[in-house]
Formats: sequence, C-alpha cells, structure tokens
Amino acid sequence: MTGGLARAHEANSGEWERCVRAATATIFLTLSVMSAVGCTSTRLPVMPVTLPEHPLVERLPLAVGLSITPQFRSYEHIEEWTGPVRHPWRLLLGPASTSVFQQALSAMFDHVEPLAVEPSSAVGLDQLDAILEPTIEDAHLSFTADLKTARFRIRYRVTLRTVSGQAIASWTAFGAAEDEQSMLELRPTVVARIVMRALRAAAAEILVGLHRQPDLMRWLVDSKRVSPTGEAPRTASLPAGAPPPSREGATFVGVEEDEGGPFLECLATRVRDDQPGLRIVPTSVFRDGLFPWFEPRTAPGDAEGFAGVLARSDVAERLAALDVRYVVLVSGRTTMNWKGEIGCGVAYQGGGCLGLKWADRKTKVAAVVWDSERATEVKLDAEANAKWIIPALVIPIPLIAPTESVACAEAAKQIEDYMQRAGSEER
Repeated sequence: MTGGLARAHEANSGEWERCVRAATATIFLTLSVMSAVGCTSTRLPVMPVTLPEHPLVERLPLAVGLSITPQFRSYEHIEEWTGPVRHPWRLLLGPASTSVFQQALSAMFDHVEPLAVEPSSAVGLDQLDAILEPTIEDAHLSFTADLKTARFRIRYRVTLRTVSGQAIASWTAFGAAEDEQSMLELRPTVVARIVMRALRAAAAEILVGLHRQPDLMRWLVDSKRVSPTGEAPRTASLPAGAPPPSREGATFVGVEEDEGGPFLECLATRVRDDQPGLRIVPTSVFRDGLFPWFEPRTAPGDAEGFAGVLARSDVAERLAALDVRYVVLVSGRTTMNWKGEIGCGVAYQGGGCLGLKWADRKTKVAAVVWDSERATEVKLDAEANAKWIIPALVIPIPLIAPTESVACAEAAKQIEDYMQRAGSEER
C-alpha cells in the first residue's frame, strides 16, 4: 500500500471508529436511539487489483482500443445506510476498475491501445480492429439480514464495436465478495478487502465471457480474422524461466466451494499430517496459477464441468508446473434442527431458567478428487450426526457433541485411501 493510501485508510479507520463509539455510547437499551447518530462519510480509495500473470485464456488476434471515459475513470459509488449506524461510504471505484480492464485486455488481445480521448477524435484508429468500452452498471455495499456479514457486488457492461461504431458484442461481468464482519465492527480495511476480491471476480468473468459471445465469433469469421473452422486453441505457455515440472510426488489441492472453507483447511491439515511426503499447494497458489477458471463465478458448477476444465491441455500443463496431481473440490455444510423450550425469568428474589432444548446436528462433507495423471475423478462424501442438549436448571448448561471434526476425519480417510490405492496400482 502506498503512503498516501495508507494514510487515507488510517484516517478513515479513525473516523469510522469515532462514529461507532459515538453510536455505541448513545445506545442504552434500544437500537432506535443509535440510528439518530449521524457521522461524516468515509471516502475510501480502492487499491488497484493485481491480476495473476499469464491467465489461461486464448488471446484473440486483434488490435483493440480501450476507451475509458472520464466518467468511468473517476466513478465514485456512494452507499448510505439507514440502519443502526447512519454512515455513508464513498467508494472510489473508477481508478481500480480502469486498472482491471487494462490488465484483462492485455491477456485477451494481441495488441491493446489505450484511447486517452474520445474514440471519434483519436489518431491512428485505422490501425485498430475494434474498440472496447466498459461501463459500471451497478455497485452495492450491503449486509445480510442479521447484520453480521458485509457484502459488495459490482456489475460491468463490456461493449465491443468496430472503429466505425458497428456493434460486435456486449456482455456483463459480475463480481461479488463478502466477509463475516458485523456492521458495528466494519472497518475501511475490511471494505477495501471485499471490494478488491469482487473486482478480481469480475475480471475473471470479463476474461471468460469474451469467448462465450457468439456474435463476436461470427464477426471474427465474417471479417476473415479467423478461419470458418476456427483456430486450434493455443496452449498457454509457462512464464519465461519457469522450472520444468518436478513430479516428485502426489500433490493435494483443495478448492473452496460453497461453505467449504473450514472443511478445506481441516482436510488439508489431516491429509498432510497423515502423509508427510505429500506437498500441499495452497488454494490461493492454485487459483492464481489457473486464473480465471476457478474464481467464485467461473468455477465449474458440477463434477463434469470440473473434470472438463482440468482436462484442457493448457490447464494440464499448468498443473504439471505446480507439481499438482490431485485436485480436490470440497464442500461442506452443518444443519441443526432445534426442539424443546427454555423459559427464563427475573424476580426480586432472583432469577433463573427452566426447561430443556435439544437439536439434531448433521455435518456433511463432499469431495471430488481429480487425478491429473490418470485423467479420472472420484466422488467421496462423509457424514456425522450428533445431538446437542441444553438442560436448564437456573442456568442453561449446553452439552455439545461436535460433528465437523468427525466428518472431516472420515472424508480425509477416504481421500487418503484413494491416493494410496492409486499409488499401489501404479507400482
């Protein structure tokens, strides 16, 4: 973070904390009092997002002008809540969005020419094949109904047209991210983090969306920029100087999906502890290496799509460079069904609670293991059930039986058994 941005974030953090302290001090018994506390807005410069180098997308043989309007470059989103803390946020999205498109286009086309003025008056347009112009259609910073999770979303419109102004293709790119931070605990650094994650997700959709535009593909054929049969996809080359694949052993990579985060860490830890010779590649390294194919909205939605992406020649090459043999897609969920009642009361002589509550708690962990050497996949799942009991005689005392660790241990064992069978069959 640059010095200016760091100072801005520190100043904004101080203002936000002052606002929350004032609101909290105003609260005595009701949140309605808190809503009367007004604070000055937080003006948050969004730091530029650095996309991974060498995205796995086919670069089109086009020279494209990138038209960034003054409105887009200076775009500022203002979000004002009417909830517990009336604190407007002013997010400077224009500069970071401009950087996202500059980086994305360099991976999408053979040549990109920034257009500093209106395209109609730019010099050298005859050297361009097309002009791309982005706009921001929507942005929103919000909270879940319980005010415990902050969310940010942004939607871009990407328009590609000929130099003469004829429309070629238009599509939207959506990015979203969230963080488990309550409204009273929200800080500018947290907002900046979820905004940056949302911009990265949108960049992935920009890259993937280009090759999903039938109008663009027809225009490329009609204008004789590609043959009617289409060119064979170019295999993305490895960065210059990258070491050759070592393939010294099987490697396990977990890919977070749905609510798989805590289960992902648990599985990776257990498998690594049980098999010390197995190298665990962090999920962030895996996602960067295979960008943009495993971002939240571009990741395959099912096992078949997952296998299809991993079977691509360019993806297989990148997996080999990461020394990844096994890729494990993890999802998990815990549900609870509460029954019973506990009543509590207060009197001059004292107070207490009486009753009994219990819950059926179920945790399910599912995994899809892709073996890149065999080009095969296997689906695994584990489940754990238990009862939570909370008896109350004066004070409620919960009797808790964990299910997540049990389900994680069972899923890890299944994954290890599969890896061991695959290794023994090769020997």
